[in-house]
Amino acid sequence: EVELRKSFHDVSDNPFLSKLSTNFNASYIFSEVNLGDAAVGEQGGFIQDQVRPLEGQSPYIVNLALNYEDKERDLDVNLIYNRFGDRIFSVGNNIWRTIYEVSRDQVDLNVSKKLGNVTYRLSAMDLLNAKFQFFEDTNFDGKIRKADDNLVYGYRRGTLFSFSMTYDF
Repeated sequence: EVELRKSFHDVSDNPFLSKLSTNFNASYIFSEVNLGDAAVGEQGGFIQDQVRPLEGQSPYIVNLALNYEDKERDLDVNLIYNRFGDRIFSVGNNIWRTIYEVSRDQVDLNVSKKLGNVTYRLSAMDLLNAKFQFFEDTNFDGKIRKADDNLVYGYRRGTLFSFSMTYDF
């Protein structure tokens, strides 16, 4: 895992740039499930992959955030990017194929403004409205190639907007 943070406060005299900061985080994850003899059926042959990645665990995750904080105006703006690697959604066996959720990009925006005792927050999740896609590993090779493997289902969730107000006593 690598994490980097940088504030532009000391880098620039520009009033806008000096209020910016950025955060970067990336993780490379190696996970392994080894079923050993439990993967072998009663008549022999493997009923499941003997060795496979952990279900739901992405091999990598990347996060990038750009933050703007103006303390004089009580204004905060955050733009956040996230991406994860293809991951097992549903473990298959020798009859049913393993289903993978393929990677996608997500961008979120959060804006908060304080006026007196009230803080207003506006959030927009998944601005790109990236498609959720789930493919079955048709050829049992442990990799998803959209040209070779079958799309089981896909959908767009839409962009979620929320607004909240908080009153401080």
